Amino acid sequence: RSVYQDREGKLWFATHRGGISIYDSETWTSLDIRDGLPSNNINQVVESADNIFWILTDKGIARYQMGSVAPQIRITSVRGDKNYAGFDDGLKVSSDKLITISYTSGDLITHPQKRQYRYRIEEIHSSWQPPTKSSSFDYTFMDTGVYTFAVQAIDRDLNYSEPAKVTLEVVAPWYLNGWIMIPSSSGILLLIAFSIASGWQYRTQRREAQQLRDQMLEQERQSREVLETKNEALTESYENLKQAQDQLVQTEKMASLGSLTAGIAHEIRNPLNFVNNFAELSSELTQELLEELQDQKEKIDPDSLEEIEDILDNLEQNLSRIDQHGKRADSIVNGMLLHSRGVSGEHALTDLNALLEEYVNLAYHGLRAQDTNFNITIERDYDESLEMVDVVPQDISRVFLNMLNNACYAAHQRVQEAEEGFTPTLWVSTKDVSDQVQIGIKDNGAGIPEEILNKIFEPFMTTKPSGSGTGLGLSISYEIIVDEHQGQIDVDTQEGEYTEFIITLPKSSEPDSD
Repeated sequence: RSVYQDREGKLWFATHRGGISIYDSETWTSLDIRDGLPSNNINQVVESADNIFWILTDKGIARYQMGSVAPQIRITSVRGDKNYAGFDDGLKVSSDKLITISYTSGDLITHPQKRQYRYRIEEIHSSWQPPTKSSSFDYTFMDTGVYTFAVQAIDRDLNYSEPAKVTLEVVAPWYLNGWIMIPSSSGILLLIAFSIASGWQYRTQRREAQQLRDQMLEQERQSREVLETKNEALTESYENLKQAQDQLVQTEKMASLGSLTAGIAHEIRNPLNFVNNFAELSSELTQELLEELQDQKEKIDPDSLEEIEDILDNLEQNLSRIDQHGKRADSIVNGMLLHSRGVSGEHALTDLNALLEEYVNLAYHGLRAQDTNFNITIERDYDESLEMVDVVPQDISRVFLNMLNNACYAAHQRVQEAEEGFTPTLWVSTKDVSDQVQIGIKDNGAGIPEEILNKIFEPFMTTKPSGSGTGLGLSISYEIIVDEHQGQIDVDTQEGEYTEFIITLPKSSEPDSD
């Protein structure tokens, strides 16, 4: 709302609801109602003397002294006994009087109740009493003597002021002094007996009252601690509830999306089957037509025969492309159906070392069947101490196969770039880690570019060339590991060097309740 520059060059920014921010070219300092301002709605700041500022708010004016680290405090009054000599010489108070000592914090004078205070009577309390917001202290002294009352102010940053002190001389009440004259000896004896009994009863009552007061203060302190603990627990419960609510909303969204995806995939599958089937049938018819032309070539003009053969050859190529892309579309539809499935397999105790080894061999021989030039070095590091793990075997095997195929593909692609002296290598490992197990799948392929690293688990996101992948393998793997098995997948990659997927699974996993 306004900016003020003081004599030292500091900038004071007055805000509408956030109090004051002070900038001194290196650091920021803030003042608000927690420091004693009447309001966080600041109108103006005025400097009246060196380091003395007057702050105008919509609810009053505050005085602030710049540079004071701790708050200041002063004792304003001692009430309860008229017989005192002043603060400098100490105060005389009667032991039968309730004494009230008032004090205030003097740095922000409009709202001293915003401060906290702690006090002690040096001859009675061995340490400072718990902080309180009360700006007065009530006490009745049981024994005569000289006592020193000290009090400190505490700001919100737990800075403590220099203690303000007052010395109190506690004297016996007038009726316990021996200057009253009783005319008869019997009266004297009666008065003495009465005085002794009264004094004893008075001291007993005062002692009990003081003990009761101390107990109440201790109970108040304990209640405050219990309340603070409950507040912290309530805050934590609220955050957990809010997080659970967000997860529930996200789960419902994903369930709706899965149902929609499954419906679309089923609708696409029927016409897609017609496309694939008729593409194959038309290709066979084209071959039959070519064979028939060869049988009838004696009856057809050579130029016409050549033109017809060219047309049929182009038609054969087109049908081959239709068949190729139709099959790729069919694999995408299958992936969408798998991705949107709502029923999980059965959990079972599984030997992950054996399962991983089985799919390492399956991935290797499967790629060798597709490309006879494919070859890769496989380095194994299985933890033999690993016990059986509770997982869904058929789902975990899909994850292994997806990631092993990706790793082999990446390493083989780097070979095809004709990098001299490069040996494609696949590293697979398992490791027992407390109540978890880690599976590592690493390749020395080209790595994953940093700009797409945070998108690799999104559906239909792929780094393979067009027509080489569906973009659903890692998305399905993430769903199986994270959502179904409550595990996690971490990626370590260096572009041009390697990629490693680290799968972490709990040893004991419960099936999803859904």
